Amino acid sequence: MDNLHELLNSQYKESWRTLKKTSHDIENNIYMCESRMRVIDFDILTKILNPKKQPSSADALLIDENLKNIYCIEFKNQNKSAVKNRKVQKKAKDGKETLVNICEKHSLELTAYKIIFCVVYKSNPNKREYQNRYDNSSIHFGLEPFEGLYFDNVVTNNIDYFTLLFKEKYEND
Repeated sequence: MDNLHELLNSQYKESWRTLKKTSHDIENNIYMCESRMRVIDFDILTKILNPKKQPSSADALLIDENLKNIYCIEFKNQNKSAVKNRKVQKKAKDGKETLVNICEKHSLELTAYKIIFCVVYKSNPNKREYQNRYDNSSIHFGLEPFEGLYFDNVVTNNIDYFTLLFKEKYEND
C-alpha cells in the first residue's frame, strides 16, 4: 500500500462511516454534526484489530493524503467543564499506539503524516467559552504535553469551531 487512506480503504472497509455517525452520542441519541464526509470509525477499527480487549480510541480518523494530515477526532456531547481529562488522555495515548501498530504492521511511515488530535465538545451558547469563541490556541483537558510528544498538534474546541474549520477545509472540495 502506498498510503494510509488506501490501506484502510482496502483492508478495513467495514470501519468506514460518515462523520455524522461517528459523532453519535448513543446514550442521548444526539448527533453532534451532520456531515456526510467519509471517515474511519476509529472505535470499530480498534475492535477489529483487538477483538479480545480494545484499547481506548478517538471516535473518528480523517485522513487527508494531499496534506499528509491525520485527524484523530473525539466527540464529547458535554460542556467543556464536564469532560473527564483522564479518559480523553487515555483515548489520545491508546489511539496513537493503535496508529503506530497499524503502520508498523503494513510497513507504512507514520512519520510521513502530521497527526492532529481533536477534542470536540458541546457548544454552550449561554456561556462565553473564550474571549473569541473560535480561538483555537488554547488546549484543554490536560493535553498540553501531548502536543509535540504524541501529536503534532492538539485542538480542543467546541462543535461550532470544528464545523466551521472542517466545512471550510473539506466539504467545499
